[in-house]
Amino acid sequence: MPGSSDSINYSIRPNKSVERKLIVEAISRLPASLNLQKSRYIGMGAMWFIDFSLFHRFLRIQDMISIEGDDYPRAYFNRPYSCIEVLDGESTELLDNEKIPLKDKRLIVWFDYDGLLSASVLKDIQCICWNAQVGSILLVTVNAHKNFYRKSEGSEKVPLAESLEIDFGKLVPDPLPADADTRTGFPKLLASMLRNHTLRTVSRDRDSLEFLPMFDFAYEDGSPMVTIGGILCDAKLKEECKNSSAFSLEYVGQKQQYRIEVPPLTFREKHAIDQLLPALPTPWHENLEKKLAFSLTPTQIENYRKFYPYYPLFWEVFA
Repeated sequence: MPGSSDSINYSIRPNKSVERKLIVEAISRLPASLNLQKSRYIGMGAMWFIDFSLFHRFLRIQDMISIEGDDYPRAYFNRPYSCIEVLDGESTELLDNEKIPLKDKRLIVWFDYDGLLSASVLKDIQCICWNAQVGSILLVTVNAHKNFYRKSEGSEKVPLAESLEIDFGKLVPDPLPADADTRTGFPKLLASMLRNHTLRTVSRDRDSLEFLPMFDFAYEDGSPMVTIGGILCDAKLKEECKNSSAFSLEYVGQKQQYRIEVPPLTFREKHAIDQLLPALPTPWHENLEKKLAFSLTPTQIENYRKFYPYYPLFWEVFA
């Protein structure tokens, strides 16, 4: 069955692009003692390999594995660097059969699923938590469209809590948060379930180790998505990480979910606003209207001010 990479160009999703850059920036600020340049990156490059390119260029990682369950020949053809090994198969199958080396060096693993949270996703997380070295980083992305998690009985929809209980059992909080069945509340619930599963797996099965949460992102480039991530630590490394500049970033180690919502802008609009930043005074909305021939909502302006160093630009090239 073809994956979403057959219909979505993953290189031109603006919110996802911002998320990738935020993650790479934070990881690059972790303690130098981790020597992450020597780590192994495991991801799901599809035919775009955007995250692989970022981790190779900015963290200098040269040991990389891409898991390809849909179109192995096309993925292999499109790998941007020779240091990327492309493996044919589903993640759970490859991990079960020990086709992916997990124990010989530190890992940065990004299970960037385009599908829903499922039993196989939880199993993949457990496999990394059981086997990865101290200092390894785990990231997980899943679809957070609440309607896709609600089951049906005939023409009737099963309540959300009951639907989740069927698939995820004790991982589901009882009662559900009051806002669980909303556009912004469900991604928070799903991220907390992912994070709690990871925390419990490490605390239960790895003596003297814990999972230190770093990321909890929500974004939409069409369908709502969530990404959680963190680092496998002992007590000493936990202290080093929390004292590093990574944890001074506003989106790292926070208790609240961090939403990425960049406004769509043309190149001319972006350039015009950039010429006013970072000194654009408050109130931003009124000052922007005075200086430019167009206006944005206060929320759009605030989101752009927050993310403009990471904002992507795309051009069509006529060859």
